[in-house]
Amino acid sequence: LEGLAGAQRQARGTMAAQRSQVLSLMRTMLRASKSFKDYNFRAYAQRRVAAGFRENMHAAPAEAAELLAAAEPQLEMIRRQALINSMYHGGESVMSAYASQRAQTGVPSGTTAPSA
Repeated sequence: LEGLAGAQRQARGTMAAQRSQVLSLMRTMLRASKSFKDYNFRAYAQRRVAAGFRENMHAAPAEAAELLAAAEPQLEMIRRQALINSMYHGGESVMSAYASQRAQTGVPSGTTAPSA
């Protein structure tokens, strides 16, 4: 009986460690997605990262380990694409200009700006 309790504790510890790995990878991927200069690429990458993690939220531990291994090349791809995007950036998009204008006026995201 004590062996069973020890095995359960060990399984919970493994799951907790895996959860922290998943959260760390998700934060890293989102951070890498923010490095795109172009608004459209940046927003797409952030949406895809969030959706991918949301889709696999309830994956079994064995499957989660495989998904973690498969996500590492995806992270490297995001980093490469962001670097390429920064090398060939064509200027500020309309959406980026709008977001920076809203940030300067202090209007929070998701609200409408007061009309002038």
